[in-house]
Amino acid sequence: MRLVFLYVADGAAPAGSQVPWDSNEKCHNYYARRFPEEGYFHLLLRMVETGIVDDVLVVVESNRGPGRIDYGPRITGLVMPEIRDLNAWLKWDDVIWCRGGFRSWHAFLEEQAKARRWLLVYAANTGRGRWPFWDVIFDDLAGRNFVDGADRIHLDFRKPTRPDIFHPMGIPRPYDLCMGASRIHDKKGQWRAIEVAIAYKRLYGQNLKGVLPGPWAKGAKTNQIRDKIKTHGLDVTITDALARADLARVLNQSRLFAHLGSHGQGDRGVMEAMRCGCLLILGFPQYHAPWTWQNHDVTWVLDNPEDYDAIAHNIHKILENGNAPTARQAFIHHERHCGMEKVILPSMARLFGFFRRHIKADKDLLCKEYAL
Repeated sequence: MRLVFLYVADGAAPAGSQVPWDSNEKCHNYYARRFPEEGYFHLLLRMVETGIVDDVLVVVESNRGPGRIDYGPRITGLVMPEIRDLNAWLKWDDVIWCRGGFRSWHAFLEEQAKARRWLLVYAANTGRGRWPFWDVIFDDLAGRNFVDGADRIHLDFRKPTRPDIFHPMGIPRPYDLCMGASRIHDKKGQWRAIEVAIAYKRLYGQNLKGVLPGPWAKGAKTNQIRDKIKTHGLDVTITDALARADLARVLNQSRLFAHLGSHGQGDRGVMEAMRCGCLLILGFPQYHAPWTWQNHDVTWVLDNPEDYDAIAHNIHKILENGNAPTARQAFIHHERHCGMEKVILPSMARLFGFFRRHIKADKDLLCKEYAL
């Protein structure tokens, strides 16, 4: 049984254009080449190594640098101009897993549903989980398994990280607060962490030592960050974009990690930070997996994400408290609820073991398997 992982569509050719390309040519596509940095890659690799699936085909729909990339034994990538090109490679027993879901895939996926191939999706805040043909929706926000009103099966999903990259390093933690770990823009809320740092300096006459990693985007609030750091004389290190290994080192140098964004779904930076031993501060828990915030020993959920004085006051108490939870506790909590080997792989083994026994999609049987 092979898993076909539809990763991303970016710059696809118009449907039906039949752009010529060579599947034996080495691809030069940005998304295909960066895929090994993702937690998903490590998960797929381990699924092959443990025999959960026999092979994996990773698909990028793009007219930018199409071709082939060999990720390793039994894991191949294809970058193709349009998704219907995939028909030439499909096998009768393929299982298709979509990350996100893109408009150009819709008609193709409808055809696969009619062929009764299993269709899985992690919607990734795209809203594509509303498409009616999914057999399984990987759901990381509900914290439970259920069947929705359109007969789509939602299975509790734990998003993977790269454990070989994000792990405790046992190095000093000079930063008090890491202000997010993704693209810096208004919806991610890094600007709120800057307001906390301003309040902290006003209340205590000293700076929080902060670090602000990530590439920059424009936004009304985000555009003010650099000026506010300068105007208030804040101690915030700006790293700009970082390679994943460098980000892991920054997280290992940070005591607290704040995600104060009011948008998204299961931001991976939260899980990467916890695995690196950061204690978490979450402003809007509804956008994060319940397991990340239900343990109040390692995660502080804010009552009011814009009461900056109160946040600064509590950060001060945490930093001054010699009995505060440790980095080890944060790491252990991550592994207990989202560890690759003991949590994620066993859940995948159960699901794909069912698919091996039932090659054609049958949601009634799957409901019985999960007692839904």
